[in-house]
Amino acid sequence: MKYVVLSFDDGYSDFLQNALKIINEYGFKATLNIVSGFADRTIYNSFSCLTVDEIKQLYKEGHEIAAHSNSHMDKENVSDVETSVNKITEWLNLDSIGVVMPKSQDIFPELECFLNESKKVLYYADWRYPKVNMRLKGNICRVINRFATFKTTHIIAYGYRVLYDKKLLAKSYKPRFNRITVKRNRESKYFINLLKAMPNDTAITIVFHSILNNYSEQCDWPEGAWDIAEFSNLLSFIKKTKNIKVVRQCDAIKILSREAK
Repeated sequence: MKYVVLSFDDGYSDFLQNALKIINEYGFKATLNIVSGFADRTIYNSFSCLTVDEIKQLYKEGHEIAAHSNSHMDKENVSDVETSVNKITEWLNLDSIGVVMPKSQDIFPELECFLNESKKVLYYADWRYPKVNMRLKGNICRVINRFATFKTTHIIAYGYRVLYDKKLLAKSYKPRFNRITVKRNRESKYFINLLKAMPNDTAITIVFHSILNNYSEQCDWPEGAWDIAEFSNLLSFIKKTKNIKVVRQCDAIKILSREAK
């Protein structure tokens, strides 16, 4: 089986307006990485964002909610991340949640210490650039080139096979992974080819930002926006493919950790 995580950064309101109806149509669940300050309106954002009540409802419907910092800061800040974690766990009455760093940031030692030691942090993600750090033995990594056209899918798929070698999944620390961001390519065919080429027993987290009715006419929206027709085409392929399963990020980590034992 191959596993796909549909991950949405920042918490834009078009998730409700456009993405959710397609996700529900196919019976999938998503992972939403929420900027808590945007949600409770303590931090200004020029784009329309989900409210706290809407986030609570999405969680009740089975979608995963993860922290994406409190202010989408330009530089890492332990307090900013901790504030986000505290807010979201309180809103949802949860003991712990995942943390996904904004803006492809790497994690400096003080923040890494907090993420590993905090009982409220279930897992965390940082880089989205190609990187294999052998010191991270035991952490779940996703390595892919964000600038690639994904035409070399068999080469990329081979990288997944290397990454998911059981020795790399030996348990230690909290799960830490990388993600493939949907910024450079918004055409579903490239991702369909990648999913076809992926080996079994591997997973990929595809990161979206906005799903729009007509992307070409709304170029002022975030860089990671996708046209709704392309998004629907990708999900339709996944639904029809028997050996691909959509899971939430927290579930993917559990599945892969279990298979690695």
